[in-house]
Order: sequence, then C-alpha cells, then structure tokens
Amino acid sequence: MIRRRKKKRLIQKKRGFSVLYIIIVLFIISIVLFVWGLLASRELVVRNYTIEYANLPAIFDGYKIIQITDYHNGIYQNDNEVLVNKISEQDPDIILMTGDMIDRKSSEIENIVSLCEELKDTAPIIWVKGNNYYKADPQLAEELSRTLNDMGIIVLSNNCYNIEKETEHISFCGLDDPEQLYSSQELPTEYTKKATQKIIERNIETLKEESNNIGGFKILVSHRFTQYELFPEYGYSLAIAGHSHGGQVKLPFGVEFIGYDFKLFPQIKTGYNNIDGMPLIISSGLGTSNIDIRLFNPPEIVVIELKLKQ
Repeated sequence: MIRRRKKKRLIQKKRGFSVLYIIIVLFIISIVLFVWGLLASRELVVRNYTIEYANLPAIFDGYKIIQITDYHNGIYQNDNEVLVNKISEQDPDIILMTGDMIDRKSSEIENIVSLCEELKDTAPIIWVKGNNYYKADPQLAEELSRTLNDMGIIVLSNNCYNIEKETEHISFCGLDDPEQLYSSQELPTEYTKKATQKIIERNIETLKEESNNIGGFKILVSHRFTQYELFPEYGYSLAIAGHSHGGQVKLPFGVEFIGYDFKLFPQIKTGYNNIDGMPLIISSGLGTSNIDIRLFNPPEIVVIELKLKQ
C-alpha cells in the first residue's frame, strides 16, 4: 500500500514536471518568435509589381507608380531620410498617398508636411484621405489639407485627375473615405459596417459619370478596399488601396492571418489580388495603429510599373 502511494506521488511529480517543462518551452518559443518578428519588421522594404496591359496607351509603357500609405504621422530613420531616399531611387512618375497619413491621435502635422516637402520635387503627388483623417482633430486635419494644397499636392475626393502625355492620357480616380459621413456619430458595429459599404457604393457611383466621360485607362485610388468586388464593374484597369496594415502582426515568413474586419486567413490579402481580371494592389503600409508594433510585417513602399502587353 505504501509502495503504491509512493509510486502515485512519483507519477504526479513527473506529470507536474512535464507540464512545467512544456510551459517553459512554449514561453521560450514565444519569446524567440516575438524577437524574430520584431527584427524581421525593422527594415523598410520595396515591393515591386510589374503589370502588363493590352489597353495601356503606348506612351505610358514603363510608367512607374509609387504608393505609400498608413504613415500615421510616424518618423522614419534620420527624419525620413531612408524613406525619401528609397522613393527617389525608384525614379517614379507619380506618388500616391492612399490615406491615414495622420493619425486620430496626432497633435501636429510637421512630420507629414516635411515628408511631402522632400518628395514633391521627385514626382507629382496624389493624396486620398483615410478614416483617420476624419477621426483626427478637425482643425488639424483642415490645416493639413490647406498646407498640402498650397504645396501643389493633388487631393482626390470622388473625382479624377488626368495625366497627359502628347495626345494620350491615363486617369487616377480617388474615392473619399466613408468615415467622412459618420465619424461624428456613435454607431453600433453592425451599423458602421453597413454604412461603410453603402457610402462606398455611393461614392463609386459618384465617380462613375466623371470617369465614364474621361474614358481610357483608369486607375482607382482608395484608402479602403471594402466593396472591392465592385471595382472591375466600373471599368478600372487597376485599383490601389491600403488600410488593413496586413493585419500588422503576421506569422513567420509574412503569412497573413488577420485580415480586414479581423477575419482570420483572409481571401483578400496585402499584395497582388486578382479581382475578376482586375489587379488590386493592397499595401500593408508604413505605420501602426491601435498597438505600436509590427511582427513579420516590415514597413513598405509599393512600386507598380505599367507595361504595354506585346
């Protein structure tokens, strides 16, 4: 009887030791993954996409677009020197800022204004507003709009802008963010989601008449990619968006497991997506929101080169 009790205690000790061992191993693995994820997210990277089109005007063969997004009023190394240098090295024809260049918590605009000052002589800049623009202090947001406008930066708010070369042109059509219409209202989550979808549908319709009058090769520029399935129906050859941050935290090797609206392992991810034959490029952006951390998800610049399909 005594032997059985001793044996039972010994088994219990071994089990307790095994559980403790597993906990310690899991803790060490978590720490290693966390540090690895942080280190993998330190360096600014350039994502390159080359897209061929049969309907691209020949004069725009090789036209290079740079997208930066979700800056959230951050500062990169050496007062943005690294960011500016990497953009300049690409020799872009145009720079797109696809929203959330300031944050809802922002108290100043010097960072983004300084960045734009550095970039405006590199290439023309087009800007669309994101949800954080409308969540930020209204006076600060208005000051940003006024300052960027005075600098010659083109803001698109449910309208289009033509880039002309000789007798040909391509058009950039910008969607305003739906946050503009309900940011001051406290809506339940289910209503906010429905409102977002309806407002984006309305904004796309607003763009329809102008973009149809323009005709030709059209690019949709938007902060969000909500209602992405509608984009090809309106004749766009390409759509470019941000907003999701790639989930901000990814699994090793950049596997995206948190998507827009917190869907796990989303079908539509950052990077290149094919939507009924129309490319949709989504950037995971530069900054952070809610939590100031990126894991296995480095800040990025997107470079898109348009090529004439031979």
